[in-house]
Amino acid sequence: MSYQQLAGEDPPRLPPDYNDIERFNIEEPESEQERRSLREVTRDMADQLNSKLVIPITRVLDPVYEYYSIASMKFDSYLAKVGNPLIVKRLFFVFLVALLMYVITITGLYDNAYGSYTGEFRSNDALFAFLDEQVSGAQLEEQLEYISSMPHAAGTAGGLSLARYVDKFIADCGLDLRDFFEVRPFINYPNEVSLKLYNEKEEEKFTAKLKERGIKEEGGDDMQLISFNYNSMYGEHRGNLVYANYGLSRDFNYLKDKNIELKDSVLLIRNGVVPAFQKVQYAEVFGCKGVIFISDPDSSSGYDMFSIEREDVGVSNFAPGDILSPGFSTAKSDHQYHWDDSPGTSRIVTIPISWADAIPLLKSLDNVGEKVPESWNLNIKGEKIATFTGGSTKSQVHIVNHPIMKEQKSIWNVLGKIQGREQDEEAIVIGAQRDSSCFGACESGTSTSILLSLIRIFGEMSRRLNWKPLRSIYFASFDGTNFNMAGSTEWVEARSRELRRQAYCYIDLSDAITGNQLDIKSHPLLKTAIESALFQVTDPISNETFSQLKTKISPLDGLKRNYIPFTSYEAIPSLDIGFRSPEGYPKGSCLDSFERFKEKQVDPDMQYHETLVKIIGRIMIHLTNEPSIPFDFGAYANELAGIKEDVNRYYKDVLGDANTLNFQSLDSSLGQLRHVSDQLSEWITGWSNDVGLSGGLESTLLAINRWTWNNRQSLFEKKLRSNYGIPRRPWFKNLIYGQQYIIPDHPENYLYSTFPGVRDAIYNKDAESAQQQLEDIAKSLSNVCEDFLSR
Repeated sequence: MSYQQLAGEDPPRLPPDYNDIERFNIEEPESEQERRSLREVTRDMADQLNSKLVIPITRVLDPVYEYYSIASMKFDSYLAKVGNPLIVKRLFFVFLVALLMYVITITGLYDNAYGSYTGEFRSNDALFAFLDEQVSGAQLEEQLEYISSMPHAAGTAGGLSLARYVDKFIADCGLDLRDFFEVRPFINYPNEVSLKLYNEKEEEKFTAKLKERGIKEEGGDDMQLISFNYNSMYGEHRGNLVYANYGLSRDFNYLKDKNIELKDSVLLIRNGVVPAFQKVQYAEVFGCKGVIFISDPDSSSGYDMFSIEREDVGVSNFAPGDILSPGFSTAKSDHQYHWDDSPGTSRIVTIPISWADAIPLLKSLDNVGEKVPESWNLNIKGEKIATFTGGSTKSQVHIVNHPIMKEQKSIWNVLGKIQGREQDEEAIVIGAQRDSSCFGACESGTSTSILLSLIRIFGEMSRRLNWKPLRSIYFASFDGTNFNMAGSTEWVEARSRELRRQAYCYIDLSDAITGNQLDIKSHPLLKTAIESALFQVTDPISNETFSQLKTKISPLDGLKRNYIPFTSYEAIPSLDIGFRSPEGYPKGSCLDSFERFKEKQVDPDMQYHETLVKIIGRIMIHLTNEPSIPFDFGAYANELAGIKEDVNRYYKDVLGDANTLNFQSLDSSLGQLRHVSDQLSEWITGWSNDVGLSGGLESTLLAINRWTWNNRQSLFEKKLRSNYGIPRRPWFKNLIYGQQYIIPDHPENYLYSTFPGVRDAIYNKDAESAQQQLEDIAKSLSNVCEDFLSR
């Protein structure tokens, strides 16, 4: 079902200037004043260096050089009697270098030469044992209680206080480097919001509370309790109330088929299935002027009659990050679009409400419009309620949303780094969401507490064991995740060049502990590192290893997580991991508090917090301390083969069974990818044999060769990145992993976060473009494989 079928027009808000690829990829230049200031500083530094260092050294060395010249002439005269002085000098120089390297390697003075693989504290087993000893459930609980003790929405005083706390924690743990990184995206906060229900006689029948009730308020400030959608539009509207189920395309089609007037209406829509912003986009296409979101209290997700689920309505499928400057880093540029020109903004008023406020609205629709299908009926405390579509003047609502709008509001990412001792220019990044809707115990508290635990443990490991990973580790605490992933996206955009050169893996911690089922979504290249960790860690209840429990590793789903900019913009293999509950938790609600976390016994003894630290810590050690980066190219080839079958099925579902894509080029490139896997395995086997024959010692030349292979692995996925992005969405530069623009009504049936350009074309029933996008993927993959093997 395309937008053209829905409303006879193209997808909204893709203005011509966003198709200007060159403009979209230009990095903002410095101002002339900044360039002039930089030149002056550079000149002053050069003058000082010349006067304080170069000239004094020259005065000392001049006499030495004169004596050296005389001695050199006499030495050359003696060498002339033996042979050509130039050749003899070169042979003598080679002999001295070889002698020097021999002395260094046998004495162990050079950490990266002989002996670099056999240091006392570089054994992974010793590191794992230290990790297990240092994990503390009591400390994790203490951190979680403190983090969730106050509301800490992005850009607020609570948010800044927590950012400073994390920054000090990193400093106290003695990491090599730390950064307090400020960005200034668009942020809005709840302020004036109202909803009134009228009947056809213009009589006011009900006024909604639009505030979570029965929840402890902190310090008298109840802003965090007010009904609110992140990145919601400022405005108000009065229109006929229409119930639209989950707000999926099939739901809109049903209303259209029943001749329910949608133009200028206000929709009542249930949360779930697809993101809120997509439902708002559908509503815009059909001419609706407002959306009211509700969450089912009987879904076992922890919502009650008075709780409110706050969701983001920023259009992340066009570009995550600041909704007014999609594709541009606010840290480098002041470039902004007007609200009505940006593809990242909604155009209609939206508010979420509680079920207590929804019941009078539903009752006002009794016998108004058409009776809805059975699947649309609602549950309130286990009782099914038959509902009607509405859609007449018998039930009208007036909604008002006047949030506080901050076009450039400071938020703060906090980062720390452990420098690698061998290939410090190669790095992994582990990041966690820090901001929350309110107290955020599960939403961000569990993730941040686990991140801090890993920072503490790896800091202690570095000091007490005199250990450094072979490659670097970045720890990142991201702000603004609820605002279209603003913090992580703006940081990635600002650090694009460094990340493209250095980072080879990102590990994401979002709502890390909400239950007891291990949930892993990952890029297939990380499969070996993950499975190695799962083989070594046991479930705290069953006491079986997670490999025995046959834990499934699923593809990334791409839903509002901080790994999106790493995966889709920089093409960095990513991992999303946590212990979660299938029923979910009251995300975006002030019910998500530490008190409720303990009351509901989400993780009463912090056993799953401890277990997750052990799993992630092992994955990090495997990725940074193995001599060769443990990427699994065979698993990558297998997953791409599965994606190919899924794409073909989706193609037939949309265009009919008689249609099929030509996968010949992709099959050929998958064969090359398997060859890459075989060649890498052969090299690692050969390397292991050489080191074994040398008594566990690695020669310098072999080490340099290993570093080269590591560099090839690190760059492999990033070379699949297109500078031009996919059609109509140039921010999404990874051709293989990125979210489809319109998520299918049954997202569980498809791998919709793969081959985004191909799936966009299929959705729009453009078979020619779908085939071209597939050919582009195959060609890119083939070129990267050839480049990998030719070096």
